[in-house]
Amino acid sequence: MLALFLAVCLTRKFRLANVLRGVFFIPYIMSMTIVGFIWKFIFTQGFSKLAEMTGWGVWDMSWLGDPKLAFYSVVLVGVWQSLGFYIVLYIAGLQAVPSDVLEAATVDGANSRQRFFKVTLPLLGPSMTTCIFMSLTNGLKVFDIILALTKGGPGGSTYSVTLQIYKEAFQNNNYGLGSAESIIYFIVVLVVTQVVLKIFSSREVEL
Repeated sequence: MLALFLAVCLTRKFRLANVLRGVFFIPYIMSMTIVGFIWKFIFTQGFSKLAEMTGWGVWDMSWLGDPKLAFYSVVLVGVWQSLGFYIVLYIAGLQAVPSDVLEAATVDGANSRQRFFKVTLPLLGPSMTTCIFMSLTNGLKVFDIILALTKGGPGGSTYSVTLQIYKEAFQNNNYGLGSAESIIYFIVVLVVTQVVLKIFSSREVEL
């Protein structure tokens, strides 16, 4: 929803619209490992400096050391990194909405809010399906950002299946079990993504 809100804002005509699009998209073209190390520095040292400068205790929290905060820290970095990609998809969908349909809705007496929720949003079905599908697959396969930030800790609060497969195969040298886990996980991901894709595709509105 955040990506959709920002996309709607960035489709409006103002001076810095194209610049902000580039700013949001830059993190997506960066390696997830590099992003993880950058944010690890921010969480451990950058926030400490902010705490010293502002005196706000929120910056001095153990973002990667507290099991309750570490998970949300990883989610925050993942959202920050991929947000620009979803914004671009939604912008493309918004620009593909036929202007004559919106004009017809205006002639019928629809205000801007009604045009968005009754006309534009239903026509964004393909874009929403793509974004949900991509976010789901990215969430299921997340690995490098966890490895760079927390290595699954603290206390397993950020542990993932992909990290388990990696450790089993390449750290414990148990390649047979690691391969078996990866095959089972592949089947699970395939089934889940296909079911989700089928559900959301069936709800798309055709123009």
